[in-house]
Amino acid sequence: GKSELAKKPKKLENAMMANFSVLTLKRDNQKEVGVLAGLRAVNSNLPVELISPCNTLIKATKPAFSWETNKSMDEYKLSLYNSKGLVWSKKVTDNKLIYPSDEEALKHGESYFWHVEGEVLLESYKSLNQEFTILSTDEISQIIEQEESIKSLFSSNPNSGSYHSVLGAYYM
Repeated sequence: GKSELAKKPKKLENAMMANFSVLTLKRDNQKEVGVLAGLRAVNSNLPVELISPCNTLIKATKPAFSWETNKSMDEYKLSLYNSKGLVWSKKVTDNKLIYPSDEEALKHGESYFWHVEGEVLLESYKSLNQEFTILSTDEISQIIEQEESIKSLFSSNPNSGSYHSVLGAYYM
């Protein structure tokens, strides 16, 4: 049969792309497709597309944010939310934002959502919302332990392509 996504109208399909990772996991559990971890849909019709962090787990409690645009913008407004609402909002002129030094670090184990609104003259263009989660301190410890274990396997050749391939596969 057709997949759930194939049955949806095109407009709804584009709206669903922000939650593509959930769809992938559902389809994998039904044995329809393999895991597509790390892939994200690109909708080139959107004037502002979020790049990082998107639908991922991260160690950093003060992440950097980046996005791409297909229009020249005068200014961008990045807004960050948690389950309780707006955490902070900042305006920048570039398509990236280093975590603001005047803001508290994000909390381990919490999920956050963000979007960017680009402004040019009297028009504004808003990106889709994207989610990311800060790993818990226990999860970070486990990852560091596994990284060290993988590193020790390749201690004689730490610059080998195999080392980076195995490490990349572990991250996936």
